[in-house]
Amino acid sequence: MSGSDASVYLSAVRWDDTGVPLQEFLQKFPEPQVARVVRGQHRHVGVPSLSSPGLSSVVFLSPLGTRLRISAQCVKFKENRQRVVALGPRLAIPEGYRGWFEILSEDGRASRCFESVAELMRRSPDTCLVREPVKAHLAHQDNPEQVTDKTRTLQVGETLVVVKEHTSPMVRASLARLRSSAPHGRFLRCLTSAGETVYLSAESRGKFSPIAKEGNISGVHSVKTLLCKRFPLMVRLVHGRPAPSGLKTSELRLYGVEREECVLALPLVKDAPPLSLPESAPLRLQAPKNADALVQMPEYTRLTEKSKRLQDRMDAIEVLETTRSSSDFFSSKTPPQRSLSEPNGKPTPPQSPPATTIVPSTNGVDRVQSMPAPDDYRYEEIDQIYDYVRGFAPLPEKIKTELIQGRQRRQQRI
Repeated sequence: MSGSDASVYLSAVRWDDTGVPLQEFLQKFPEPQVARVVRGQHRHVGVPSLSSPGLSSVVFLSPLGTRLRISAQCVKFKENRQRVVALGPRLAIPEGYRGWFEILSEDGRASRCFESVAELMRRSPDTCLVREPVKAHLAHQDNPEQVTDKTRTLQVGETLVVVKEHTSPMVRASLARLRSSAPHGRFLRCLTSAGETVYLSAESRGKFSPIAKEGNISGVHSVKTLLCKRFPLMVRLVHGRPAPSGLKTSELRLYGVEREECVLALPLVKDAPPLSLPESAPLRLQAPKNADALVQMPEYTRLTEKSKRLQDRMDAIEVLETTRSSSDFFSSKTPPQRSLSEPNGKPTPPQSPPATTIVPSTNGVDRVQSMPAPDDYRYEEIDQIYDYVRGFAPLPEKIKTELIQGRQRRQQRI
């Protein structure tokens, strides 16, 4: 879409006299439509002012649907890793972010990665992530089992599928040609994410991390595997695309999962980047009066097509303006859920379920039926103690009372 298309389209818009909240606007216009911000601000979308003259006030909104995001914040380790301090604003990591994370202990230590090709061969994971550049031999163009003397450097962030041990005579014969450059003639055959066959010499040094599956802790994790864990978690961003801007450190504390309806906001000004806009954003918008006529314009069709192409790029880490302490994440009205198993995306408050329930029967005999506790009730006190130990929240009164009573009983016995 060119700048002239936007100018032609906007010249045909007839704005309404009143503004409505963003959520009400989206209910009125479920299909993509233009809007003008008359109050509020979210990142670089808002009403321009003397303090913020570069804000975009006219945007083209296209629904994105429900999106999962992990609430996070950068952290810094102090006092010989004995204390963790939150840094910078709150972050939102979308479900589709193309990044790799390793889970850390509370003192910031991660599981050890493989430091050579020989170790990678010995451990033989299904897939791995390249942690530092390493030279690889390329396969013959016509025969992927034949090694050539051509090489290329595998870059940080590339993923490899580790091929298991080969007993084919052709592989052994082809590898023998390179014994002069590799004393033992041992290679590890791998496939790149593009399907390219490469061979790593067993004598090469390099760093690799296995790509963790849902049930694993060690290795590197995608956002989708992290969503299967129970939060909060401490992680380190190993590699990500696009490279996040505004991050203070690569160490992050993940507080929980947020589920929210979002829209793609495409500013109709030159060089203004699109962004994912949550429905809860504090914006008041003017709607077009002649929406029926606007959707018939060819410029509207091009705007809609561009919005669809940009939806796949809306997976960058979002740096939010508001700075919140760690305790604010759980004291807010809509705290992030600790796992995807929590109903409705909200933590379940502790409830004391009745031990039994009397169920009347048609034959005059009442049946006693036990009522099991909800799953979240089992985790409630564990989560409360965890929050207290990590400095997220004060110790609950119930647990504090039990500790005092237990201390008094011990003193009486003495």
